[in-house]
Amino acid sequence: MKAYEATVAEYEKTLEEQDKVYDEVYTNVALSARNLSQADVINARDLNVYETMNADCLVITESALAAITALLTK
Repeated sequence: MKAYEATVAEYEKTLEEQDKVYDEVYTNVALSARNLSQADVINARDLNVYETMNADCLVITESALAAITALLTK
């Protein structure tokens, strides 16, 4: 049982670290794009078909692409 709890704790720590990286990148991109009237910034976890299909152009960071790939390959 202790091995399972240790594994869960390690997994949760990894998720928290990834969330910090995603949040930092998201914040930087959102701050950079806020002066662009036609730009929308969406977190990779909030990606949806409507926003994707209505966009003329998509700019995706490497970390967002990794997150999207991970979500789609579950």
